[in-house]
Amino acid sequence: MGLLLLLLPLVFTALMPRRWLMPWFLTLLLGFVLCWVDFSRVQAGAANVFGLAIVFMFLLAVVAVGVVRVVLTKLLRKTPVPVADSHGVNLYLASLAGMVMAAVLTVVTLSLVDKVLSSALALHAGVLVAGGLWWWLTPRLWPWPRTAHRLQAQSVFRVAGVACCAAAVAWSLMAAQTKIQSARALAQGQPYCLQASTPRGLQSVVSRLDMSGFAARAGRGGERHARMALGSGAQLAWWYWSYRGGAWEHDPLQGVLNCQPVQNSAEPLPW
Repeated sequence: MGLLLLLLPLVFTALMPRRWLMPWFLTLLLGFVLCWVDFSRVQAGAANVFGLAIVFMFLLAVVAVGVVRVVLTKLLRKTPVPVADSHGVNLYLASLAGMVMAAVLTVVTLSLVDKVLSSALALHAGVLVAGGLWWWLTPRLWPWPRTAHRLQAQSVFRVAGVACCAAAVAWSLMAAQTKIQSARALAQGQPYCLQASTPRGLQSVVSRLDMSGFAARAGRGGERHARMALGSGAQLAWWYWSYRGGAWEHDPLQGVLNCQPVQNSAEPLPW
C-alpha cells in the first residue's frame, strides 16, 4: 500500500496536462519544505532521516518525470498551449502565492509584536491587523494590468492571504483548548499547574491565551513550548507539550516550580 501511494503521484505527473506541471512541482516543493522544517525541529533519529531521504528521492523522481515530459513535448509538439487554458493555472498559483506570503507575514508579525508587546492578546491582535492590512493593500499594490483575468487572480490572492491569517488565529485558539483539555485528561483528578513560554522564560499561565499556539512557543524564551507540573511533593512529575505529537509527553528535565499545583488548575482560567 505504501509503495502504491508513492507511485500514484508519479503516474499523476505523467498523465496530467502539461500546463499544470509547474503548479504541481511548486506544491510538492512546498510540502517538502514543510517536512524539512518539521524534521529540523526534532532530534534526527534513524527513522526520521530515512523517511526524509525517501521523500527527497520521491520529489526528485517526480521532477524527473516532469522534465522528460516537457522535453518530449518540446521535441514533438509543434503548436503552443492556448493562452486561455492557463487561466486556471494562474488562479491556482495566485492562491498558492497568497497563502505562502501570508504565512511569512504571520511569522514576521509575531516576531515584531513579541519585541514590543509580549502579551498573548497582542500577538493575536497583531495577526488580525496584518490580515486586515493585506485585504486593504492588495488591490492598491497589485502590479499587473487590471484585465478581467488579472482581477480574478488578484481576488484569489487577496482572499487566500486573509484566509491564511484567519486560519492561523483559529489554529492558535484551538491549540489552547487542546492543551487544557489534554492536561485535564492526563491529570485524572490530581493537582497540576501549567507554564507557558514567554520572553522571560517559562511562566505560570494566567489566561487560556497564554496556552495558545502563538504564545506557547519555545522560541519565545523557554526551552519548551509549555510545561505541566503534575502531582505534589515527592510525586511531582514534569510533562511538556509536543506540537508534533499533539499531546503532553513526559519530560526528563526538571523544571522550576513557579506555580501551585491544584485540582482542575486550568478550568477557571479566563480567555
